[in-house]
Amino acid sequence: MAEAVQKRGWTLGDIACSTARRCRQTADILLGAIPSASISFEEPLYDGALEAYLAVLDDIRTRAGNSTPLTLIGHNPVLEHLAWECLGSTAATRALPAGFLPGMVVAIARRPETAPGELPGRLVEVLAP
Repeated sequence: MAEAVQKRGWTLGDIACSTARRCRQTADILLGAIPSASISFEEPLYDGALEAYLAVLDDIRTRAGNSTPLTLIGHNPVLEHLAWECLGSTAATRALPAGFLPGMVVAIARRPETAPGELPGRLVEVLAP
């Protein structure tokens, strides 16, 4: 997956990573192939619910701004719930018909400003292992 991301010319930007060993291993693999602005290990991503993930994203967005890409390395089912939250059920169901699979990369572009009722993200691409 790291090679697929690298071939597309994507950057990781800031990485927010769960403190779980497997997530840290994934971060190491990605960092071996693709440069990153920074990495932080976020305890709330280890066993937090959707609200914890959203709080981590808001905190990083506040610190880094909207222009820096963000890579989130975490756990299901919360990552799947997050995709639904960002994309809405119609787009998420189309993009992820089997759900958010292990090792999957879902690239979502953040909208810098959202109007009331507007979804905060737009699907860029889904990479499945």
